[in-house]
Amino acid sequence: MNLILFGAPGAGKGTQAGNLWKKFGIPHIATGDILREAIRKGTELGKEVAPYLEVGKLAPDALVSGLVLERLSARDCEGGFVLDGYPRTLPQVEVLEEALKEKKKRIDRVISLDVPQEVLLQRIMERGRPDDNMEAMRRRLVDYRNLTEQAKKEYAARNLLAAIDGIGTTEEVFERILASLPQNS
Repeated sequence: MNLILFGAPGAGKGTQAGNLWKKFGIPHIATGDILREAIRKGTELGKEVAPYLEVGKLAPDALVSGLVLERLSARDCEGGFVLDGYPRTLPQVEVLEEALKEKKKRIDRVISLDVPQEVLLQRIMERGRPDDNMEAMRRRLVDYRNLTEQAKKEYAARNLLAAIDGIGTTEEVFERILASLPQNS
């Protein structure tokens, strides 16, 4: 099963992707985590992406797409994956679609975790990551909405999008996600 999780920073994508991994054994590919790790290690990718993340901007499409496609070619993704933080833009949707088509794969469901902005900001400030300052987070939320809405509309037009209420206990939200998955899952 190949899934995409949409949701603004703080929506609970990482938590729910972990639940999906436990239930289905498919890896959680979080672009934000991969980028932060590259910065921490001081890799070339990390040096290239750090200036964007420091000011709360999204990394360029080509950079992120290359990173994700490389990760999807790993052996542990052969049985499926959960993408978290990618694709966020229409160009990224197109790149992913082409790459999956070449491998004779497709996206089975796109899950959008919907959470009000005031709740997102509260959750973000509570998790305390170094790049989670209020000004940068407000900018990321605006960027997320502006860019990702187009990608969400594209997946909705393909009947792949499931809007999930992201408020409630972790278990309640996970049950909503499971109910949204294709029946053959």
